Amino acid sequence: MSQLTAKQLATLVELLDARERSLAAVIDEHVAGLRDSSAPGTTTLAGDVADQAEIELVRGHQNAAVERDLRALHDIEAARARIAAGSVGSCIDCGDEIGFDRLRVHPTALRCVLCQDRYEQTHLPASAVAT
Repeated sequence: MSQLTAKQLATLVELLDARERSLAAVIDEHVAGLRDSSAPGTTTLAGDVADQAEIELVRGHQNAAVERDLRALHDIEAARARIAAGSVGSCIDCGDEIGFDRLRVHPTALRCVLCQDRYEQTHLPASAVAT
């Protein structure tokens, strides 16, 4: 059970709301850009083969960013569900409290710092783990 105060929970909700608005705006901007580039009369693959490859590479990066942002929106939704259930702030691995300072920085955190470190060491490729 979470040991967070009502004020701390309200702060988390505000942080989640702000992050959600920010992500939605970025996704909307990307979708609008895709619509513009596919409008009739728009050349989407202009130039030589190298130019076309660069355009496709940029689109791939943009789409990967949108996928990342959609996952972040899903994480926000899950955090809201944990708040409603009263389980926000409890580590999913050990059950210990996730400190409010950590939640303020990362409101969708699922694990305490120790369990998150352990998770990253055992589940992420070495290149993705911060040194």
